[in-house]
Amino acid sequence: MKTVAANRRPSRRETTLSWTVIGVLLLIAAGIAVKQSRYDPGHWSVPGVPGPPAGGTPGPGGNPAVPDPEMFAPQGLSVLGPLETFGPENLSDKIDGKAELYLPAGFQQLACRRFVLEDHPDLWFEVFLYDMGDPRGAFSVYSLQRRSEAESRADLGPFFYRTANAVFGAHGKYYVELVASAENATLLETLERFASRIVRELGQSASHLPELDYFPKEGLEPDSLTRIPADAFGFQEFQDVFTAVYRQDGREATAFVMTRPSAAAAESLAQRYAEFLVESGAKEAEVPGDIPGARALEWYGIFEIVFSRGAVVAGVHEAEDLDLARRTARKLFENLERNAP
Repeated sequence: MKTVAANRRPSRRETTLSWTVIGVLLLIAAGIAVKQSRYDPGHWSVPGVPGPPAGGTPGPGGNPAVPDPEMFAPQGLSVLGPLETFGPENLSDKIDGKAELYLPAGFQQLACRRFVLEDHPDLWFEVFLYDMGDPRGAFSVYSLQRRSEAESRADLGPFFYRTANAVFGAHGKYYVELVASAENATLLETLERFASRIVRELGQSASHLPELDYFPKEGLEPDSLTRIPADAFGFQEFQDVFTAVYRQDGREATAFVMTRPSAAAAESLAQRYAEFLVESGAKEAEVPGDIPGARALEWYGIFEIVFSRGAVVAGVHEAEDLDLARRTARKLFENLERNAP
């Protein structure tokens, strides 16, 4: 594969990942409501040919833990410049200072390269291969950044999708981004072939995260499954939390689950979360009587339910009315009875 000189480094759309809260009281109370805005690497583009990469450690002569993306390149491509690698200490140099999305999820190393189509020197793209430490970390980043206009690509893997000019996915412990310089059918087809080779040759198994099976399918919003690695819902003890959005009659609620070391640990954590809400100003509400140990709380017109089932802490977050919260919690509990250990 030949190497082509480069002229200009592409800009990337400004990235944001922030936890905001409903009003000053919610911020003071440690943020019950979680709102996120996500940066969109699937929509940055720069005309012309990119310049030399800035920052990072060139690959030649080194032995990065992450494979060089060139290993997976299909025929018909030339590389643009050297391999770049980044670690936790300088990841923000590459991704516009927004490494806080990746670091809590277990980021280890990033390897990236740019490629140009040999027959179309004005068409180029960049491949980002993130080692996230384990499949849970890879799924975290994948799920928290999923584009609203995403088109699932199950042929690549269960956690792959494309946008108009990019392909994103999680496979094993790796999170993958392939981002083109423009919206172009030839480029997009090349990105998909490249992604297919990564999946086939990376030596990782498709991820199976058991918590995803804990959510009932009825009413589940497509592609709403998410993993929050730390401080979910503003509660510091909520780590490794999976969420899913349910909608009914135009109203929305978020179900959540997390696995603890034991049933006793799960029960204790569920009660501490309920007390955290009470201390923040929430009021006790009518509990679902058919869910043992459940607590329901209301705060400024939104409803929370939390309970434990075996070693799983589960519940409903930010339901828009109590009836929706109770019905969502009941379906979640019944599904845990069937599918959780």
